[in-house]
Amino acid sequence: MKVVTPPLAAATIAAPAQAWAQEVFQDVEYIQGRTGFPNKIKGKLVLTATELKFVKNDSTLFTIPLETVKNVTNSLTTDPGGVSRKLLLGAFSSQREEFLYVNTESPERAEAIVFKCHKKDSSPT
Repeated sequence: MKVVTPPLAAATIAAPAQAWAQEVFQDVEYIQGRTGFPNKIKGKLVLTATELKFVKNDSTLFTIPLETVKNVTNSLTTDPGGVSRKLLLGAFSSQREEFLYVNTESPERAEAIVFKCHKKDSSPT
């Protein structure tokens, strides 16, 4: 499974002059952590050579400069479902959720930004 963590980590190390094609991660939901954005928002992540952008309807809501990114991790959780869901759906009752955590640090602030990847696979398109 190709995940967003290696491309994002590589982008933070890459030389600024290097040519870089942007990678787009569709069907992502911002959960929490960015100053000024208290609500959940559905959109997409766009990774470029210099920044990570969160975009909704082709409008950039916020950007994260890669030089401020200190750590990127992801986690995959599985909810086995309750008894009623298992009776109705059987083998399809469990739900998998993937979360992306982007930790940033700048002179002004430190943030731990959380995104949920709805495709259950944080591969770019």
